[in-house]
Amino acid sequence: METVNQFLNQCIPALTVLVLILIIILCIRLIVLLGNVNKTVTKVDGTVDMVNDYLTELKVPVRVLVNVSMSVEALRAASEDTARRMSESISEHLQQLSDWIKKFWDSLSQIKKDATNVEVVTITPDTQDEGDL
Repeated sequence: METVNQFLNQCIPALTVLVLILIIILCIRLIVLLGNVNKTVTKVDGTVDMVNDYLTELKVPVRVLVNVSMSVEALRAASEDTARRMSESISEHLQQLSDWIKKFWDSLSQIKKDATNVEVVTITPDTQDEGDL
């Protein structure tokens, strides 16, 4: 047991140095990583600023597109309403025309019926007064 204890006492400084070297390497890599993260964040910050500028430039065209879209929608709604009203008006006038033709046809039929029911009276010269001529 004594030899194990002496061996461990001799190994502890070497292991401590090894652990310190590993910690130093880890710290160096961490510093390099943080430097890369800083560069990446700087690039991303520039990219975000560039995208923000593009979005600011797109506000006016987007507004124009929205206005055009709203105008097209208003035109569609107005033309739909006009077509509906025109269709209703044509339908109403066609109904009136149909009623008028039906009444006219009925009156023609009535005239035909009356014409068939008329008695024909013939006037002969015997019945006329010769002095009136």
